[in-house]
Amino acid sequence: MPLFLPHTTNKVIANLRWNQTFTIFKTTRTPDEFGRAVVAEITTTANGVIQPTSGEDIDRLLDGDRSKQAITVWTKEPLSTGTGQELPDEIEWRGTRYMVRHVRDWKDYGIGFCRAVCVAQNMKGRAEQ
Repeated sequence: MPLFLPHTTNKVIANLRWNQTFTIFKTTRTPDEFGRAVVAEITTTANGVIQPTSGEDIDRLLDGDRSKQAITVWTKEPLSTGTGQELPDEIEWRGTRYMVRHVRDWKDYGIGFCRAVCVAQNMKGRAEQ
């Protein structure tokens, strides 16, 4: 017998039992007048539901990402895998920083939300970039 859940996704995202706070890092890289890259990072705090990533979602990632720690984030905040001068968004949750690798966007439906698969970043390598 199927389990009936009287919740919509928006209600689950807003529910304090499942809702968690995390930080979003949005980074842009633009050239200055000498052609050198200027990196600007904007930090915002957001809320959403964070859960372990399922095998179905991991299959959508590149082969190299399958062995890394991954999470799925459901939130009303816009998230991006990067376009043009914008680098992929990053999420910091429980002291670990994750890069957004795949986004499913439902912002045009109801109140709107997105689901993002995020992969843990190598913190040692970040300082060398």
